[in-house]
Amino acid sequence: MAKYLKYTAEHHAFIVKHQADIPRKELAKRFNAKFGTKATTQTMNAYCRNRKLKSNSTGRFDIGGFNREGAHKYTAEQREFIKNNQAFITRKELVERFNKRFGAKLTKNQIVWYCQVHRLRRYNNANPGSYVPIGTIHKGGRKQLHIKVCDGGWMPLHRYNYIKAYGPIPEGHTIRFIDGDSFNCEPENLLAVPRFAQGAINATKTYKTDNAEVNKATMLTAALNTAVNRKSEEANHGKN
Repeated sequence: MAKYLKYTAEHHAFIVKHQADIPRKELAKRFNAKFGTKATTQTMNAYCRNRKLKSNSTGRFDIGGFNREGAHKYTAEQREFIKNNQAFITRKELVERFNKRFGAKLTKNQIVWYCQVHRLRRYNNANPGSYVPIGTIHKGGRKQLHIKVCDGGWMPLHRYNYIKAYGPIPEGHTIRFIDGDSFNCEPENLLAVPRFAQGAINATKTYKTDNAEVNKATMLTAALNTAVNRKSEEANHGKN
């Protein structure tokens, strides 16, 4: 469109008819095709703004997905799937799972853009604001699992499972893994021992074997011997 083009009534009627449901870039394209002009996105923006013509299209996602023509429309189930699965996997894996689940053909860029617009961030220690549902379990360290217990609240999975199965952890105690596998957080693999016995347990050669009963007995014996020795030392110190 030339800079000093005088808009005709036909121009105005065309813009009013089409502007509400398409982006300004698309409006300029259609306008040019119709009238043989050279309109730009900026001139369409200015024309509509000056005449207070409001568009329903933002060029971004709406609640159901893109509102641009030909773009993917996300269902409530699809949006919930992305929200609940995006935090701990790559965008490449997310789009693969999405397409497999819903028989879709989304690209990685579409998923990346969707997550950016809806402020869905991958979870890591530096980005704890990422949304994941309560009950989500993730690897919180090299050798530890965590579980989300409330919005904004996480705790080690082994401590959560112990408390759920046996009640509060005794004061001054820590939780040991009977089979030595810190990813095995089943209640039967958890044993509460005094913190002061940690060194004695680690010093034994039989606290981590293929036999769970041997491991448990070794840890309890080491804890008992340590407690006896501490009492003895306290008694001797009192006599002195």
